[in-house]
Amino acid sequence: FFIFTSEESMLEINKKFLDHNYHTDVISFDYSAEDKVRGEIYLGLETIRRNSVIYGSGIKEELVRVMIHGTLHLCGYRDEKKKDRERMLDRQEEKLKEFMELIK
Repeated sequence: FFIFTSEESMLEINKKFLDHNYHTDVISFDYSAEDKVRGEIYLGLETIRRNSVIYGSGIKEELVRVMIHGTLHLCGYRDEKKKDRERMLDRQEEKLKEFMELIK
């Protein structure tokens, strides 16, 4: 599930579940079992909108980017270590490019 939420709600979730005291654009909770991918992906719309301006990507592209990022977490990708983060971001941008080509 994708859950769109406010910046303040994202901050509360980030503090409560991840012990991070900062705003973020996406948080995934993985409830996968056996061979079925399941989970909740929280999306902070204000942060996504702000990042789209900072990075010049546009709101649609930035929203799709974080949706892919959250989904990759549910598929087992991690981004805590540099090597894992690079692998995940490469896959994220590959999938983003494919998707953006489809909706041109």
